Amino acid sequence: LTLAALANADEVIVVARGAAKRAVLDAALAGADLPVARLFGLASVTLYWQP
Repeated sequence: LTLAALANADEVIVVARGAAKRAVLDAALAGADLPVARLFGLASVTLYWQP
């Protein structure tokens, strides 16, 4: 899906697993210039993370 399609979705769910992905998500939520951070700024996102 494109970023535009995700931004227009009624619901966006991100599922991540592992310490490396957690580090990326933490960086994105802190404002790092990452693709997933762009999604967090455009849509209401539910985030699930598993160790």
